[in-house]
Amino acid sequence: MGKTSKHSSKYFIKIYFFIPLLFNVLFSYCATIGVDIQNVDLPQNNWIVLANGSWNEWSWGVQLTDEDGNGIYEGEICDLNSGEYQYVYTITGDFDNWSGWGMVGNAPIGSQCDYNPGDQWLNYGFNIGNQDVVTEFNVWGECGLDGPDEQNSILIRPLNGDFLNYIHVPFEWVQFPNVTSYNLQISNSQFFDVLIVEKIEETTLYIEKDQLNWDSEYFWRIRPNYNNGNFGEWSEVNTFSIGSSQFDLEPIIYTEDNFLYPYTLFGDWNNYRSSIIDINGKEIWNSGNFGFMLNHVSEFGQMFGCSMLQHPNNMGIEINYDEEVVWSANTWIDQHEFKQISNGNYMGFQGTWENGPIPLGSWTSTFQQLGYQADGVTNEFPYYASRLIEFDSVTGDEVWSWNQHDYYDKADTDLYGGTWWQSIGNLNHDWTHSNAFYFDDSENSIYISDRHLSRITKVNYPEGNIEWMMGLSSDYMSSGSEHICTDLEFSFQHHIQKLENGDLLFFDNGNLDQTVFNMNNNTSRALRVEVVDDSYCNIVWEYELPPNLFGAGMGSVQYLNNGNYFINTTGSGGTLLEVNDSGDLLWEINLNLSWPSGSGYRAFRVPSIHPAVFSVNADNYTQFQ
Repeated sequence: MGKTSKHSSKYFIKIYFFIPLLFNVLFSYCATIGVDIQNVDLPQNNWIVLANGSWNEWSWGVQLTDEDGNGIYEGEICDLNSGEYQYVYTITGDFDNWSGWGMVGNAPIGSQCDYNPGDQWLNYGFNIGNQDVVTEFNVWGECGLDGPDEQNSILIRPLNGDFLNYIHVPFEWVQFPNVTSYNLQISNSQFFDVLIVEKIEETTLYIEKDQLNWDSEYFWRIRPNYNNGNFGEWSEVNTFSIGSSQFDLEPIIYTEDNFLYPYTLFGDWNNYRSSIIDINGKEIWNSGNFGFMLNHVSEFGQMFGCSMLQHPNNMGIEINYDEEVVWSANTWIDQHEFKQISNGNYMGFQGTWENGPIPLGSWTSTFQQLGYQADGVTNEFPYYASRLIEFDSVTGDEVWSWNQHDYYDKADTDLYGGTWWQSIGNLNHDWTHSNAFYFDDSENSIYISDRHLSRITKVNYPEGNIEWMMGLSSDYMSSGSEHICTDLEFSFQHHIQKLENGDLLFFDNGNLDQTVFNMNNNTSRALRVEVVDDSYCNIVWEYELPPNLFGAGMGSVQYLNNGNYFINTTGSGGTLLEVNDSGDLLWEINLNLSWPSGSGYRAFRVPSIHPAVFSVNADNYTQFQ
């Protein structure tokens, strides 16, 4: 009995541990995925369609094919266990060097097919529940194959079924013949029994700025008022919804004067979002779940920045205020600065590595314990720097670049700001930390801000030669004897710009004020300087922020046409200020963010959230029978 019992126990144990393996092998499932790409402007040369997803941690996905030529590409993912999976459609090919992420088709924001509407990724998704699944096939960037809601031919915007991310809403419709004006009605009821807006408008465009609110659904229609004084029939009704606000802020206004620009646009670095508030702190636009972090806005109102939406790549993009991508670099771009330059092309930073020495310092023994020589000579540790790249605006091809490894001496490195201690955990040295550039077509030059070198460099374009370097003296930097304007004593600066008169304007973070310049406190300031004969500098204007507004990272300053300055600091949880030329504080607001868990990267005063909206009407427009 004992022998039999022993064998029975042995066999029981073997079966017990073998069951999970059998279950995984015998009970895995398949999911069928499909996408209609007939609405896509397809790339040239060779390309394929993929579904990239969470089943393999967003690596190269499953290829989708169109066997019957109907424009719908299908594929099957197998060996899936029960659980939730998310995915996006992508197109990759020669145009993106087969990265797998050249073009990305996401679920529409706020739609029923956005599998996890609380995040920023806009992924499609499905659930495996102990059986194979056939997912809903979608038109690229849409839900399902039926396309968007049916649109009428009279109302242009907002479209029927639109989901908006702003409360200043343009309404536009077609022009009618023999009409003197139009009657516009907006209601939160499809029966229009309660009117929010009743408006007589002579043009075919009206922007409502006061009566619409976040988290609301609206209905709108128009009817023509003819030359004879009679109204025509009402148009069909369009409905639209407005998403949720993200900020509820209260500014302090210190002046009764009118401000030049009524709106403030800012990007939140760590939460990867951007917003616009009015002069009273009311939020009127945000990037919703789009995952867009703004780093620049042009004089024409173009928004530039980076998006994590095209997971996992950080893409440099230009978007409009409807969250439509105007242009994308289709490659990884550092999120500090990306924008269109004056020749029409686009420019941004991209990371690049090359080994260099570990300098001698208090960290030496720690590096040696990790197996490095750490002798200040041996090129053994990866230095992270930037390559500034220019992209052709039409083809997207790289047409020019400037690699800091080719021009900077690695003997120049930060020894005082703690970056080498950070390198121990990062296993690479964030050497230059380039955070801004300014392309100057008047002198064919580029100004580059390198935070961790506390240096601004002027480079001639397109040759790439260094014209001068502005920064620390030889007491603190190996090449300091070659630097100009060392008496400015700025450090870890951000947001370099050249003004129309040639002055340079930037945000001096002041991280080295105590350790290098022996000041009582680290102090941030907005600094405007005149460079004379490429050799010395005059301070034209500066504004020293109080100690509580010291910003250890990020920050920006904007010169306004009325002579005021608009300053952004991460101090006190993110603070924006407008000051005049005399240093008087005119306006102040706290963003209630805490760095590094949340931060205001850059902020700009802007005149409008719809700079490109216009309507063309023909005079004496008449229809003849």
